[in-house]
Amino acid sequence: MQLEDLAPIDLEFSDQNLTMTAFVVTRWRGEPENAAPDEHDDLGWFTAEEIADLTLADPGIRCALQTAARRSADRAST
Repeated sequence: MQLEDLAPIDLEFSDQNLTMTAFVVTRWRGEPENAAPDEHDDLGWFTAEEIADLTLADPGIRCALQTAARRSADRAST
């Protein structure tokens, strides 16, 4: 898969030992694939509404993920 347009999301965790990276991706070619299944449970594309139902390692980052998804959707619709 080739990502053509991505931006990292700033995330702050309550547990300083927790590390996670998330990106807003608006253009890509190919299909996503979990290339490190021993490190990641899943890989997927989610809308702001779908993020509400995800089980997250740190639920405190839910708001940052939803805000980034909404901003991306707003930019795409203009």
